[in-house]
Amino acid sequence: VMAHAGTADLFIAVAAVADWGIANPSAIKLKKQPGGQPPQLDFVQNPDILAAVAALPGGPWCVGFAAETDHLAEHAQAKRARKGIPAIIGNLAQDAMDAEDTALVIFDDAGAHPLARQPKLHAARQLITWIAGRLPG
Repeated sequence: VMAHAGTADLFIAVAAVADWGIANPSAIKLKKQPGGQPPQLDFVQNPDILAAVAALPGGPWCVGFAAETDHLAEHAQAKRARKGIPAIIGNLAQDAMDAEDTALVIFDDAGAHPLARQPKLHAARQLITWIAGRLPG
């Protein structure tokens, strides 16, 4: 991503690849032992790709996503500020996973802009139209 982001006009980070990685990966398969305990896994934070792209001087206009389980507005706006991005699209994960439709909220400097619950394809088209209307230049 970083090799190409500097030449892009727009970066839409639709999902984190993984927020956490294994700190102590094994080079070999961890086999079960009779009466054994599960392996101890320690985690480290993975790099924040969206924040890194947003911090590029003259980089692309960035949009992120916030799938939350509670306090959507609070968590999404905090995430937007932390990453330094102009817009973030939020939803409640438990209402969207395995569903044919979704209810999204666009968060930007002007506040929260809820979209009506609608089929996911229609929501995607509405988001692209909204983003296109805000791109600089």
